[in-house]
Amino acid sequence: LLHYVLKGAARMRSPHPLFDAEWHAGRYGPGGLALLVASAETPQDPGPEFSSEHYLAQKPGLSADVHPLADYLMRGAFDGIDPSPGFSEAAYARAHPNVMEPGLLNWVRSGRPAWDQGVSAGAGAAG
Repeated sequence: LLHYVLKGAARMRSPHPLFDAEWHAGRYGPGGLALLVASAETPQDPGPEFSSEHYLAQKPGLSADVHPLADYLMRGAFDGIDPSPGFSEAAYARAHPNVMEPGLLNWVRSGRPAWDQGVSAGAGAAG
């Protein structure tokens, strides 16, 4: 994290596959670190594939101390909570039963391959 703060953020590097530094800066302004410290009351989307607003609508009791993306990665994906309106976690899990990580993360790490069973044409346009 310190290396990202000191070097990566200034170079528009992304500290995680679901964090798109250039997209985030274009939407919220410079200072990608804002995502890492934003609370659930004022969450910022980490990139175009994850919608904090959509996620929070499915988990209204989420503590303000936990960012929606962190909750999704640690628990929500495994509970079947969708990360955006255009991505169905349950449909992805059915289509990829051997995947042992959050579906959206796997899809992004796999290069966002074409997949028509739960990822809408609007996936990537969250928020």
